[in-house]
Amino acid sequence: MVKRWAIGMLIVLTLALGANAADWKTERQPRYIIFIMGDGLGVDELELARQYSLAVLGHDLFITETLAREGYCALMDTYSTNNLVTDSAAGASAWATGQKIKNGQVSVDPVSGDPLQTILEYYKEKHDFQTGLVSNDNITGASPAAFAAHAARWDTKEIARQYCDETHPDVILGGGRREFLAKNRYDDRDLVQDFVARQGYRYVTTADELARVRSGKVLGLFADDVLTWQIDRPPEGALEPMTSEMTEAALRILSADRPNGFFLFVEECLPDKAGHKSDAAATVCGILELDRTVATAYRFYRKHPQETLLIVTADHETGGLQWLMGYPWLDKVRAAERREGEKDPVARLASVHASIAKAVAGLQEKLTPEERARLRWRYRQFRFDANVAEALEKGRGTLGKLGEKWETVLTHLVARNTGAYYTTGQHNLAAVPLFAIGVGAERFSGHLDNAETGRILFRLAGRQDFRIVRTTKPARGSGISTTYDYSTSYDTNETEYDYASPSSTQYGQETYPEYSNYTKTRSRQKRSAKQSKSAEATDE
Repeated sequence: MVKRWAIGMLIVLTLALGANAADWKTERQPRYIIFIMGDGLGVDELELARQYSLAVLGHDLFITETLAREGYCALMDTYSTNNLVTDSAAGASAWATGQKIKNGQVSVDPVSGDPLQTILEYYKEKHDFQTGLVSNDNITGASPAAFAAHAARWDTKEIARQYCDETHPDVILGGGRREFLAKNRYDDRDLVQDFVARQGYRYVTTADELARVRSGKVLGLFADDVLTWQIDRPPEGALEPMTSEMTEAALRILSADRPNGFFLFVEECLPDKAGHKSDAAATVCGILELDRTVATAYRFYRKHPQETLLIVTADHETGGLQWLMGYPWLDKVRAAERREGEKDPVARLASVHASIAKAVAGLQEKLTPEERARLRWRYRQFRFDANVAEALEKGRGTLGKLGEKWETVLTHLVARNTGAYYTTGQHNLAAVPLFAIGVGAERFSGHLDNAETGRILFRLAGRQDFRIVRTTKPARGSGISTTYDYSTSYDTNETEYDYASPSSTQYGQETYPEYSNYTKTRSRQKRSAKQSKSAEATDE
């Protein structure tokens, strides 16, 4: 009886796995893939921007009103191989390669350091797709680099060289001009000249120049580093394009030269940049621009609904934003104001027209009368509690016993008036939202892992094999990893984890020598102190 049952189960499993493989092989493949990332975008950041949009602009976000309703939604885990909290390099590399990567590394094997083929490279080599990278951050930053380079994330000049000499994305638009210029490079190469003379690219440096490009290969570098934050942009006459404008240009150019199709990666970096600064107003402005970017991509999807896959997600959450009640005295003030018909407190963010970093730039410990007046004007819709008001009047550069700097003071001022509190200035392990619409979008639903998301992209591209990679999965502890064999078969929906006993202790920050050396030094000091106490106790 047992043998018959076992044979029956084997037959059922074989048929199921065969059906699954056939299902993937007959899957309709998208011709146009648009992958948009809101760096650092968590669920709470998205909801903050949504509430602001409802209160100030009078409408919902496009992402939540249209994309989420018409397409598919998922939550996605983001941990890397050596840390429960990922960085942007490991997060984007998981999508790009379908495999978990160490923090600090861009699309390389977590053990051997060998390059791992990315989805952009696969589409270019196997399907002869056009490819593009767009970012309002440094274009050689970790996120775009994960799709078209293999290096340490901080080796941005090597990443720029690989763009030019090896991976050749057809459209490259963003900041980071300094990484391409000979005066800033260790090899004295003028990569801009090489792109133009050797690779046949057109080089543009302003929004107007980009608007005139209709086809061909283009290199657009619009700032030496990060493009101007959305909240700090002049109301008109800006030379730099916005993320939505770069995306529109990339779609125009890539679709003009699309004999087979294209893969486009887009990054809006401000949820992360502003999250690191605990700047709620700048975060909202960045997400609103992300929303416009998604709407731009969606219009392209509507023209080609049977050929396009549009994905919108994040690599991790930044800042730990929480919507809290705030201080009791302020709640009483708000209750009185609401009776008088005041709008939602989040609407006060509309009166902020500069990032906190810009607001405090150049401020000294003692404020001049002009600086005090400027700060009061910038935050004129906010109520200053007693100690902040006193600090302003006296022109002190610090506040209270903790000696908080003005940057922290303004962060707290915004939080107390709106309820938008940041719990950290760093990344965290929170699952992030993912939205998908178009060909194959139904595969991106439920609870996903970032590497699983990458493997789905490869499957939709027609790749049916995947090699075994020796890597690590973080233990549920204080940054210590456990070695395991990580393997994926494209004949099943399952990822098989074959856990082995720990072969070594690996710290979450092992890719950063300074931290690793510090940890080892502190461990030795603790052991030495413990041994000394033990020896003293023995002598007694």
